[in-house]
Amino acid sequence: TIMTSAPPDPAALLKRKGEPFKTGRDLEGKVVAANAVRDVQWMFIKAWVAATGGDPDKVQIIEVAVPSMVAAIKENRVAAALVIDPYMTVALDDPEIELLDWPMSKVFPGGPVAFFIVSGATAQRRPNDVRAFFRAYKRGAAWVNANEGKEPYFSLVAEYSGMNIDLVRRMKTVPAASDVIPSTLPRLTTLMRQTGLLDSNIDLRTKIFT
Repeated sequence: TIMTSAPPDPAALLKRKGEPFKTGRDLEGKVVAANAVRDVQWMFIKAWVAATGGDPDKVQIIEVAVPSMVAAIKENRVAAALVIDPYMTVALDDPEIELLDWPMSKVFPGGPVAFFIVSGATAQRRPNDVRAFFRAYKRGAAWVNANEGKEPYFSLVAEYSGMNIDLVRRMKTVPAASDVIPSTLPRLTTLMRQTGLLDSNIDLRTKIFT
């Protein structure tokens, strides 16, 4: 997955309507929800806090299940939450909720945020299976990119997910990436080092299966 370069993002930092929070500095001493501690969303919250003048160590990030995040905001259990779709699209129409910011494109525009991982042992033992998976994935990605924003795409996602097709039409989508771009990987590891997800340097460019 490649992050968008400008809003709207696939995830939004949301808050209660009328709260004065605007920056990471405003969230110091407060609680923010992420889908998992020490995961990608956690990393983006910490990076956004730092980028907007705050001290990430002074913001408590807790783990909240994605379907429960908007309720946690409304019930004042958290000051803000990084919410993904379909909950983001629904919440942005909620009169009790408002947008705080789009942290992903602010701190990591156009950067890679998700990968398929395979162990070295499996890659060595079953290289043909790994290549077959990759070929199938590339065909799927090509179909998505050819149909994104069109009715076949909306219908497929709605049928697979069980979501209302009108909601699927309104959701933010991003193109499917079919290749790892080596030049983008140092940006990712730098951000991981800055936020504490990595405690030493690693060159991910040496980890790409070919």
